[in-house]
Amino acid sequence: SGPPSGPPSAAQPNMGAPPAGRGMAPAPMGRGVPMMAGRGGPPTGPPSGPPTGPPSGPPAGGPTMRPPPSGPGATSTPLSAPKPRMINPMEVSRRGRPGPAPAGGGAPSPTGSAPAAGAGSMAAQSAPVGVLEEGKLPRPTGMAKPAEYAYDKQAWPGLMRCTAKAIPNSSALMDKMALPMGVVVRPMAPLPEGEGIHVVSYGNDSLIPRCKKCRTYINPFASFGEGGRVWVCPACNFINEVAPEYFSALDSNGRRKDIDSRPELRLGQVEFVASQDYMTRPPQPPSYLFVIDVSAASVTSGMLNTVTENIVETLDSLDGDTRTQVGFVVFDTAVTFFNLRAGSSQPQALVVSDINDIFLPSPTDLLVNLEESRDVVDMLLERLPSMYEQRANATGGRSSFHDTCLGPALQGAFKVLSPTGGKMLVFQAGSPSLGQMGLKDRYDGALLGGEKEVSLLRPAHQFYKNFSVECAKAYINIDMFVCSSKYVDVATLNSLPKFSGGRLYYYPHFSSQREDDVKRLSTDMERCLTLPTGWEAVFRLRASRGVKVCHFHGHFYLRNVDLLGIATSDADKTYGFQLQLEENVLTSQSVLLQAALLYTTSEGERRIRVLTQMIPVTSQLDDVYNSVDLDALSHFMLKKSVEQTLGAGLKPARDYVKERTVLPLRSAFATFRAKAETEFVGGVIPKPLELLPIYMLGVCKNVVLRGGNETLPEERCAEVSKVLTGCIEETTLSIYPHMHSLIATVKNNNVVPEMVKLSAEALEPSGVYIVCDGSSIYVWFGRDVNENIMRDAGLSTLESLDTGSEVPFTNASPLQKAFESVVAHYRSLVPSRWLPTYYVRQGSQAEHTFRHLLVEDRTSTDMAYLEFFNAVAKQVKMVR
Repeated sequence: SGPPSGPPSAAQPNMGAPPAGRGMAPAPMGRGVPMMAGRGGPPTGPPSGPPTGPPSGPPAGGPTMRPPPSGPGATSTPLSAPKPRMINPMEVSRRGRPGPAPAGGGAPSPTGSAPAAGAGSMAAQSAPVGVLEEGKLPRPTGMAKPAEYAYDKQAWPGLMRCTAKAIPNSSALMDKMALPMGVVVRPMAPLPEGEGIHVVSYGNDSLIPRCKKCRTYINPFASFGEGGRVWVCPACNFINEVAPEYFSALDSNGRRKDIDSRPELRLGQVEFVASQDYMTRPPQPPSYLFVIDVSAASVTSGMLNTVTENIVETLDSLDGDTRTQVGFVVFDTAVTFFNLRAGSSQPQALVVSDINDIFLPSPTDLLVNLEESRDVVDMLLERLPSMYEQRANATGGRSSFHDTCLGPALQGAFKVLSPTGGKMLVFQAGSPSLGQMGLKDRYDGALLGGEKEVSLLRPAHQFYKNFSVECAKAYINIDMFVCSSKYVDVATLNSLPKFSGGRLYYYPHFSSQREDDVKRLSTDMERCLTLPTGWEAVFRLRASRGVKVCHFHGHFYLRNVDLLGIATSDADKTYGFQLQLEENVLTSQSVLLQAALLYTTSEGERRIRVLTQMIPVTSQLDDVYNSVDLDALSHFMLKKSVEQTLGAGLKPARDYVKERTVLPLRSAFATFRAKAETEFVGGVIPKPLELLPIYMLGVCKNVVLRGGNETLPEERCAEVSKVLTGCIEETTLSIYPHMHSLIATVKNNNVVPEMVKLSAEALEPSGVYIVCDGSSIYVWFGRDVNENIMRDAGLSTLESLDTGSEVPFTNASPLQKAFESVVAHYRSLVPSRWLPTYYVRQGSQAEHTFRHLLVEDRTSTDMAYLEFFNAVAKQVKMVR
């Protein structure tokens, strides 16, 4: 799945950094006010604002940031960034180096020498063909709805969504399509209001109807014959006998007479109650084990107190029943277990100080029934913060007491939870440097922006991965909450949730003094603990004969060639599958895709959730392009580029995305132009793919792939986890954030107006704009806002804006109502996350972070949208 090896051909797109001499400074915000330099991350501000970089700064040898330049027209470029040149990132010389730039700062020859006539390089083009003006650029207008499928009876698109609604009938046509054929599955996604999944039970001793050859479950696309005595599998065409207890006569149209009472024959999503054949052991009770850092770092940041308060508040809402079990393990320089025997007068702390030889100090009562031991559990949670606060005060907060033995604590927790499986929630605030699996500070700022930066994005060793795989085998899911106050090796820690089917939550420089930090952690914990959960889960995607799954993307452990071990499943987990043809030519007219999730409900019932879709096969490439789902495709491309980043590096992954922008458009343009059957955008791009350039540019500017040296490795790694597990709506917002004018919303009677283009040119100094990127909300105030707006915002001056504070608008003001209307719209798109709000003044230091959201503007490493679009257009029309 990685990018092509060897030097790319000269016909590939020239979409590197913009040329020198063309205003390489970041686009100013509003009318000529320059962006201010600074490190990436949330906006700066007082303790109530979002954090800014490690307090101690980068280690020695890392990049140093100059103060922001001052004076009229001042601009800034990161100090360690090379002077930009117009080089082709995918066209290098045979010696592996970019070609020299010609005098005058123009575009160099892609190979470093003058191209031969007809060689197909961009330098060989004598006229700017297909250049589009700014006002005609296509842009997203909102969250796109999935296109309709060619058949009915399909699984709801929120559960299962393909990157295209038609599949090429040959390997040659799929190669020519030049886009990955992917399937995005969110098996436990919340259904539309009023909808539910039908549960089908055949009795304890009855087998679920499945194809005896390919094991596909009975579904709406199966056909019946011989009076109802046989059914034909739509995946492999095998003829199966109908069991006597499942028999029904057929009507004159060949339909079963009992079809109205058989949801599995009418609906694309259904759940079967599993028989004993689907169990390797009796269903286990829902179990939650909390593994909590109690070091000085945890106490002084307020994480310990925040975590214990949230556990108390959610105990009554845990996803489970009267069988639910809980346990607690805490750690600093030692590991402490708690005996929570029902009826005890108080919890008993059992300390294991030898972290090189972890054992369970008690054979029982470390994981207890919540209902029976509730009084003891409540007593422990009430006392826990004060127990370790006294110790933190005694140490004076010395840095040596920030070191923790996370590895040994995990080993002990595994011994507690492995008999039943369940959720292991790990809260880390200090530096996990002690004992086995200890991690060291390997941050090196000099690597940022270079080829070796990828080494900081890969795990330091395989110990955590191997441990996570063992957890997955025992059906243990690890959810990692990282609240570190300084650098922590997120790349290595992310192995814990990645291979156990969990999620990573990252809160840089967490402080309980910041309300948004507390709200984010509280919301994430509540959702993690209370979402309907499938336990002891495994997951598989099947496809028709001639099609196979060749790549998997997400958080899981591959138990065998195509079975994903995910331990637990919930609505916040999404998986990507790439399809490949096994045969040169498909002879069938359609391809069946069926996802099956085998899990245990919180009530102890074993079930199989089956999602089915039928995709038509076509010999016409234009049918495929006309059916492309760009939101699903962009989501899948970002997932795929994440894996390529970790494998080959940032630059090859970015080059692959740019290549997948040009090649399909080139093929589509040739196809549609020959048939003249569609509208063209600027005479270059077929209408169905008009947003592909801006989406792919957004992928390249996403935190995961963003160029330059301003993005910290832990920020990239946290985004990697979010991309691999997040849903399509979250990813789409991170690729192309939504921006609206609050003043326009007021004039529109608080109905959310049209989106504003993501460019500094669109920001009026007298305006107020709100932007959402799926993780945060930013409100930008122009420097010339009038007195009425200032009054509505409750501000005497713009300088008094307290970035990261509570909503500044006064209650019931027009601007307040507009703000609430737009925020409600954003939160409806990503209900799984708390979206903290940051406030940005025009000309403030925080604008540097805000600038990254403006994906249409030029950066030090990427083109502006207009430049990128026209570079693509020239490449596409080269084959005319």
